[in-house]
Amino acid sequence: MISRSDGSTFHLFLADQPLPYPVEVDSPATELVSICFWYSHVKYGLETLTSVVVLQDTEWEFGCFFREIEYVADLLSEKLQKSSKLATLYRFVDNKLCEAMY
Repeated sequence: MISRSDGSTFHLFLADQPLPYPVEVDSPATELVSICFWYSHVKYGLETLTSVVVLQDTEWEFGCFFREIEYVADLLSEKLQKSSKLATLYRFVDNKLCEAMY
């Protein structure tokens, strides 16, 4: 499990394993995966919010890929420390999170 928290205002955790992106069966292969994070912030009370990050599905060993997901969690945590809400969808490109449109 991957989780991040500042101990007082937010908690972020990986909701599920990486999934192909897009997940629809009739979609062509894209070599992308999506990872879903759930987070809560005191500003929103008991509400749980979701952010999905799309990244390149590499043929790396699992440990390297896992560290990349941890780095994404670190970047999302930094954003939560500056703002109380994350975008719903991001692309992870060149070690940066870029807000994406559907």
